[in-house]
Amino acid sequence: MLASTAVTAAILLVLSKNAQAANHYPMKATHWKPLCKLAKELRKSGAQATMKLKTNMAEWKHLEKVKTKALLHALVHFDNESSTAARILADCAAREQKGIISSLDSNWKKAANAIAHTNDLAGGITSTIMSISTAAAKQSSGFCLENTATGGDGAGEMADAGCIDLTADVTSLQHAADTAVIDATGFKEITSSSAGNAASDTVDKCALFETAANPTTDAGITFHAQNTEGLAYGIIKLTQTQRPQVEDLKTLTGQHTGRGKLNAKRAHAAQQTINAIADRSAAADDAVLYAEIATGSSFNDCLTQEAMIRNPTKTVDQLEDVVRQVKKTHFGADNNLLTGLADSIGKTNVRGTSDKAATTKKLSELDDLGLLHKAVAYESAELASTLIAKLKEIESFRKSEQTKQKTPEQICNDIGDKNETGCKNTPECHFVASNREGRKCTLSEEAKQAVEKTNQEAGGKDAKTNATSSNSIVINKAPLWLAVFSIII
Repeated sequence: MLASTAVTAAILLVLSKNAQAANHYPMKATHWKPLCKLAKELRKSGAQATMKLKTNMAEWKHLEKVKTKALLHALVHFDNESSTAARILADCAAREQKGIISSLDSNWKKAANAIAHTNDLAGGITSTIMSISTAAAKQSSGFCLENTATGGDGAGEMADAGCIDLTADVTSLQHAADTAVIDATGFKEITSSSAGNAASDTVDKCALFETAANPTTDAGITFHAQNTEGLAYGIIKLTQTQRPQVEDLKTLTGQHTGRGKLNAKRAHAAQQTINAIADRSAAADDAVLYAEIATGSSFNDCLTQEAMIRNPTKTVDQLEDVVRQVKKTHFGADNNLLTGLADSIGKTNVRGTSDKAATTKKLSELDDLGLLHKAVAYESAELASTLIAKLKEIESFRKSEQTKQKTPEQICNDIGDKNETGCKNTPECHFVASNREGRKCTLSEEAKQAVEKTNQEAGGKDAKTNATSSNSIVINKAPLWLAVFSIII
């Protein structure tokens, strides 16, 4: 559309062979300059949208860093209570990241649409003003735009006003539209003093606007008498002979008719969607971001998730007391434990970030996501290996305990019906061929009497054994570490 607007203006532009044949009015500086200023501000939409989306990605990246660091602390200190708080923070950081990705998925589409609309209108305005500036009559002083000092050639003021060829540096450092030019209501500089009749009192200075059913060489840019759409999508139009009119664009909310205002309204609405994209200010450091996470909207959900893991048979509404206790225990009633936790995370030594995998590095010294992810790969593999070894140890322990807890009768039965020699050679066992299957090797009568006597003296109590402390940690925290690996995945 940009190109078509410029081409249309160029085709319609005809230099008058005899400027004195009709009155031709230059365009007032009070009218064309605000249009150029508007074009300049509309062109900022690309940079503005880019910067807003960039702040969202920057926060996502910082959340990824603190999430990974909290997770690494939990992996390294899996048998310590501080791992619980670190896991909760990692879970919450992941939830915050999900929210950012969700908003970006919507906002980049809005931004692309806004950039298209705003730049299209900016191009329409700029190309029109540029075309008018060159519509000079051969026999006049050669201008169609007034400058600030009425009567002078305004072409030299176009760049400062904003109607300039789009170059790489025009918008690169401009990230927000000037609210003095564009506000929530409309394009506020295109109002009563800069809209309406744009014709200067000076005449015969250029071959420009002329109504004519049949264009002549004196007509300049010609309009049929009933055609009021005009240039720049109808923002500049002709309603009277030779007198250009500028639409009032101060208020673009509500209902409007006419091509000029409708196009301006669409561009304004698009620009406002960029303003609505949330700016995300960067947290000063990891500790500050941890504090933001712990006071964020998803923090209570993270605490509830932890409570559910610990109490799998309870519903959410039954966990309010547990949630409060989890928060108090691991973060403090008013998050007063958070500073210490952040410091502890920073001091955690992790492996896997250098050529020598066993070399450790403090998390406070790591800022590169690639290295942090390498550390997660190493430490999670180490933890998985440790857990597997512990589980094997537990299984072996259980089998040993089962063997220890067998009765003397069971020990004899286990020798088997077909091993008469082995049965007879086992103390307290004897072989009875007439017994039923599985019981031919049985406890001797003397041994049975000894066992009964021992049980009577012990009060009939069975000995019980407990797993080791380290094994208990593995058993009790198994569901929690499934949660950790779900965050990693």
